[in-house]
Amino acid sequence: MNILEIFKYNSILSIPLFTVIALFNFILKSLLDFGFALYVINRFNIPYYSLLGFSLILSFIFFGFLAYFIEDKYSVIHKIFTYSSGVFWAVSQILLAQLTKDLVFITFTNVLTFIVLFLTLGFLFVKKTNVIVQAVCMFLLYSWIVIFVFRYL
Repeated sequence: MNILEIFKYNSILSIPLFTVIALFNFILKSLLDFGFALYVINRFNIPYYSLLGFSLILSFIFFGFLAYFIEDKYSVIHKIFTYSSGVFWAVSQILLAQLTKDLVFITFTNVLTFIVLFLTLGFLFVKKTNVIVQAVCMFLLYSWIVIFVFRYL
């Protein structure tokens, strides 16, 4: 058996995987993020019905809905869930930063959140959202979450 024999089935596997990858991606990410939200809520003793608890949980639930409401089929609903998830997460970031009582981190969070919201909403209104804007926003959000997890949790 040649080592390249392994690759002969790749295209057979890639087509069905590609069709369901978005579904699994959104559901898996949403479940992981929901677990994170529950951990943060428990760690800081945040009431579920507070603005922060509500924002944390809704941001991940709305993100999970994107698995079903795909952009091509449900364009308007997809955008509503996408931007609602983003706004709820932005509120969560700002409120979580306040819990740290670290002025530098609070300022960093406020600036970062403003930049991300400005980019996403700015490009939304000119209808020029693209992968570069999404990558920049994801990098900024990922930077924030890494700092938050390793310094404050």
